[in-house]
Amino acid sequence: LLDPPNDLVARHRRRPLDAFAGERGEVAPAQRRVFVADEDFALGGHDDRRDVAIVRRHDEYVANLLSKQITAPADPNRRNFPHDFGIFFAGSPAGIIDACVAALLCPQSKHFGSSDLKTRIRLAAGWMERNQLPSGNFDLPTTNFNSTPDTGFITHSLAAAALLARQGGLTEVSALIEPILRKMAGALAAGGVHTPNHRWVVCEALAQMYELFKDA
Repeated sequence: LLDPPNDLVARHRRRPLDAFAGERGEVAPAQRRVFVADEDFALGGHDDRRDVAIVRRHDEYVANLLSKQITAPADPNRRNFPHDFGIFFAGSPAGIIDACVAALLCPQSKHFGSSDLKTRIRLAAGWMERNQLPSGNFDLPTTNFNSTPDTGFITHSLAAAALLARQGGLTEVSALIEPILRKMAGALAAGGVHTPNHRWVVCEALAQMYELFKDA
């Protein structure tokens, strides 16, 4: 699938898909990814062929993530999958949750309403809950420990998923991930960055937290 033209991107900014993410799975800010069930996207009100291609691309992305997620009960790394260096990091289960929530809420997706995806989300959230530090932060085991900026990067995916889940009525998903996010919010508010460019990471994450929780 070729990259879509800018006008198509603009029309889909409020659609529940990571269709215009890069190959590494970067996601748009949460406020651009609001789920609205009665939009013409759900009704096929414009170019259906493009919609089908976009949904297929996202479904393939979800399938790739699920093929990597470890589900064997005896495996100590169950619920997550390793990155290129063989290290387990909270960004991976956050990405699983983000992609699965979008698919669950997209009527054209083959995963729409899937109980299997809900199980995978539960597994991923369980890994995050067990590996979240008392501070609310997560480690980046390759180099950064108790890291507010890396927690900020994780927030971008997880808070986007939380917003979609809340707006799409996935209350069981919200109940799994919002407690994790509230702990992360406390860590982000306490702050701490180790390079200047991380300021935007933390600021965006704080904005997403405010969108979800206000001043709570």
